[in-house]
Amino acid sequence: MLERISLIVCIVFGCTMFCLPADSAAFQQDQARPKTAKTDDDQIRKLVAQLGSDDFGQRQSAVNSLIDIGQPALAVLNENREAVDSEVRMQIVRIMRIIVQDQMNRQIRDFLSEKKSLPGWTTFVRIFGERRQYREDFAKLFRKHHEAISSLESSGEDVVSMIQSLELEFNQSRSKSLRGNEETYATICFLFAAFFEPPEDSGEAKDRAAGLSPSQIPTKLQLSIKDLFGNRQLHEMLSRKIYDYIVLDAMKVWISSGDGNITATPARLELARAHNLKHGLVPAELCIRSNKMSSAMLRDAIDMIARFGDTAHIALLEPLLENKIMLLRAKRPGSDGDLFETQVRDHALSAMVHLSGQKYSDFGFELGQRQDDERVLPYTLAGFRTDDERGAALKRWREFRSNNKMP
Repeated sequence: MLERISLIVCIVFGCTMFCLPADSAAFQQDQARPKTAKTDDDQIRKLVAQLGSDDFGQRQSAVNSLIDIGQPALAVLNENREAVDSEVRMQIVRIMRIIVQDQMNRQIRDFLSEKKSLPGWTTFVRIFGERRQYREDFAKLFRKHHEAISSLESSGEDVVSMIQSLELEFNQSRSKSLRGNEETYATICFLFAAFFEPPEDSGEAKDRAAGLSPSQIPTKLQLSIKDLFGNRQLHEMLSRKIYDYIVLDAMKVWISSGDGNITATPARLELARAHNLKHGLVPAELCIRSNKMSSAMLRDAIDMIARFGDTAHIALLEPLLENKIMLLRAKRPGSDGDLFETQVRDHALSAMVHLSGQKYSDFGFELGQRQDDERVLPYTLAGFRTDDERGAALKRWREFRSNNKMP
């Protein structure tokens, strides 16, 4: 097993912070430049001291030698980063930057040639699958946000911290343009998705990354990420097909998560409806089973089940036939002012009629007579003018249920 380095180097270049992740497989000792002879710390210290020589040739020779030594020189260079001489400090910073960048380039080349893996790649494949294009995309994400992605090998708390940091970075820059920030957006989506089980259509594996749990993500952060999924930048990425599968699959993973977070359920359902995703069945079912949801949420949950559910969902909807909360009162189209009213139970009944393959007209939905029975009847057309009409429809349903066995 390759030995990992436990070294953090943070160097400020003007306004830019350059970071080498701690305890990460991203920077392994065998990635150093090949050497013709063993180089010990004393030799490295002599070369660092030579950086302050009055002779330009000696200084340049020391720079080249330290760069050639590579990773083994980083520890000593870091020790001398606060050198008194400002020119020496600048040279040390430059040398360290070149060494780490060289390691990064070499490591990514090995990854692209499938010789070695990268931290986070196993999790990426688990969620999104493995294709050549995906490998190339992951390399781009890792090059820009290697520290954040490498946090997947530490703890859930570290990953959450990285998500929050990247979200802040993205929010501060996205008002200008998404261009140039695509990798940041995609990395946020990827890290967020790592906490949840993949949906059924995202691969064979169903387990989330080891050590990560949805409970580690604060609800506030979940709702904040939901806003990122729903903004104009997302639509731009989807239309340009830039990391679009990462964004879409991350949405599906979160929407279909069965973590039982009631507070986030409305946001999940709203997102599923906005993108017409069948994964919204999970929050829809949770919404109907809960006694804390508003009538609007029940309306949307019923609509989601009517769109993507099957006969197995009828038993879930039937208790709603007792729910008399009003969803809509409006003038009946084509009339002289006749009013009709849609209650929760009316909407639930129309959904069950659809799921059971019946005709809307057989259950008294006059406004649905011109509706294709293969399509979901919107709640705006699922009402009745009188309680007598409603009662007759409910009686017709009970008769149908008594004569037909269903799950």
